[in-house]
Amino acid sequence: MPGPLPKNPKTRLRTNRRPGAGTLPPEGEGPGFRPPPLPPRKGGWLKQTRIAWYRLWRSPMASRFLLADRFRLEILMDLIDRYWRGDTTLAGEIRLQAECFGLSTIARRRLEWEVRDRPDQVEAEAAPRKRPRSIDLRKVLEGDFEK
Repeated sequence: MPGPLPKNPKTRLRTNRRPGAGTLPPEGEGPGFRPPPLPPRKGGWLKQTRIAWYRLWRSPMASRFLLADRFRLEILMDLIDRYWRGDTTLAGEIRLQAECFGLSTIARRRLEWEVRDRPDQVEAEAAPRKRPRSIDLRKVLEGDFEK
């Protein structure tokens, strides 16, 4: 396909960016603090819920959470725990609550949050890209794969 290669989306200027938009730290490099403990619960928390809580606080989105958000995050964990105990009617409410905290791709897009690439990924993207060799498809159809 003739023509120049497309620009890297990170180098393009955007004039329509909102003030609340931002860049989040790379995956695995979220806030360096220890996740707060889940509140006590009668009967305890399921393993899936504890994993979800841990991953939530290790995610890049945790850098945007405020202390005031913790109450609603605990409610979200309660919904997730009840879901894993068999109440599948809560799936829609979990989805809605999770979107409030940017926990889905479309929610991050709506909030204009971008997860920053890791330095090793940036170096790989910065390397010059080679244009694939053009192949004459007429020759391929004729059985001449060398040209």
